Amino acid sequence: MGRTSGTRAIKEVAEAIHAAYPNVVSFGGLEDRHRRMQQFEALGFPNCWGCIDCTHVYVDKPRSRDGDDYCSGRHNRFSLVTQVVVDSELKILDFCYGFPGTVGDARVLKNTSLYRRALMGSLFFDDPQDPFRGERSSIPGVPGGYLLGDGGYPNLPWLVIPYGRQPVVTRAMQQFDALHKIVRSCIEWFFGVFKMRFQFFYRPHIADITRERLKFRACCILHNVLQEWGDLPEAEDELMDVSSPDSPPPDVDRHVDGCPVVSMFGRERGQAVRDALCTEVLRLWEARLDD
Repeated sequence: MGRTSGTRAIKEVAEAIHAAYPNVVSFGGLEDRHRRMQQFEALGFPNCWGCIDCTHVYVDKPRSRDGDDYCSGRHNRFSLVTQVVVDSELKILDFCYGFPGTVGDARVLKNTSLYRRALMGSLFFDDPQDPFRGERSSIPGVPGGYLLGDGGYPNLPWLVIPYGRQPVVTRAMQQFDALHKIVRSCIEWFFGVFKMRFQFFYRPHIADITRERLKFRACCILHNVLQEWGDLPEAEDELMDVSSPDSPPPDVDRHVDGCPVVSMFGRERGQAVRDALCTEVLRLWEARLDD
């Protein structure tokens, strides 16, 4: 098969996968959300919807674009950035693929539909028709839905990050950060599983960004289907995301389009949510130890 025919075949198969499974990658219905939130509550984080992070997909120098935009100084390699939200079972809930490698996590988030939906209140909302509404605990100061992210993201009312390095760090903050890291490790595990399963996105390759978005979407669908079937790649005990180095601490002064990130995302309200959640997480953890 020639290259042109092969490219056309891949495109047709990817489109067929998306047509056959249009709703596999999503936050799901009320029952799916309730089950997912119960799983995170069992891990110590009530009302959590999932974990969010970015990873780099290494590529050869883009031929038709400015290579400097795709060569990150941290990695010194050409790459594309993708943002993914996963649950504790490593299923993909949301993704956005194809940002240049020099773009940071906060700026990727700001340019996604996930961010726009969260700001409009159409994502993390309390549905009055939810039959499980009364079964979930209402925690003062904690919203009905949020994501867990690392220090590369801003602290939002619906995105909880660790306290990290601050002028005053209490023992409660340290315990919260330790539990936060344990629960959030599922997304690093996911990146390892995904890149082991679809090694095209692990090795450097020639990239056509338009076609790659379609391929990545098809692979996300297949990943969720295989996870549902319990089909895991081999050597999963060695899986890790080697392309995702430690993110900068949350106290680093980051800017987007010349404006401080903290002023764009409601820093004070986000800190209040995190403080309330910290109190509840430690209460649940101490109660579990007493049992």
